[in-house]
Order: sequence, then structure tokens, then C-alpha cells
Amino acid sequence: MHRVNVVTMVMNKLGKKLAIIDGYTYYPTEKTTLISWRCTRGFPCKARFTTDFTMGLRYGFYEHNHRPPKFFIQDGICHKLG
Repeated sequence: MHRVNVVTMVMNKLGKKLAIIDGYTYYPTEKTTLISWRCTRGFPCKARFTTDFTMGLRYGFYEHNHRPPKFFIQDGICHKLG
């Protein structure tokens, strides 16, 4: 079981929301009552989590098949490197 201690909410350079957990970045897809957060690496990585609109965690699968991306955060903006 993976315990999430900290979720950092930031924006990317285009002003879109990102979540960061354990050095991995996730993008949101809003549905009717839930928000699905998927790894920004995309397929074939299956890491994801689901929250309600108050950011209450509903489900999480945090196993990645790759290393975390390299990035830095400045003024609340996530800047990916390389």
C-alpha cells in the first residue's frame, strides 16, 4: 500500500493545473463529480488517482514504470527540464 503524504498543486507554463506526488507529475481530467489525475508521461504508465472536487482522495495507483521527470518550481509554476 502506498501512503500519500503530500500533494503539491502547481500550474504548468500554459497555466494548466498539475499535481505532484513523490516527484511525479499528474494532469487532471474533470468528470461530472470526480477529477481523474493521470501521470503526465502517458501510456504505458498506469499511475493515476481520483479525487472529488474538494480534493478528497477516492482511489490511487501510484506505481510508475519510469523515473520521475526533472523539473523545478518557481513562483508556483512547474518548469520541466529536458
